[in-house]
Amino acid sequence: MPWHSAEVRAVSADLYVSERGFRRHCLGGVGMGPKALLRILRFQGVLARAQASAGAEGGGPARLPSRPASPTGRDRLGSCR
Repeated sequence: MPWHSAEVRAVSADLYVSERGFRRHCLGGVGMGPKALLRILRFQGVLARAQASAGAEGGGPARLPSRPASPTGRDRLGSCR
């Protein structure tokens, strides 16, 4: 992964901005706080590694199984459409 995890305090200190200022800049530029952004980036990294390992096995991209058909022929909502 090209980036590594860091604390908000450390990043704001490296940028010579207060923690509160860093949060405001992050909210204004990205639309979310730094912790939420870190969680999303971490999740994207996990997805990228999973896709890379699935591609290396020759199985192609990982896919979720489709939902099996209902035995009654109706979906979960029944006839309430």
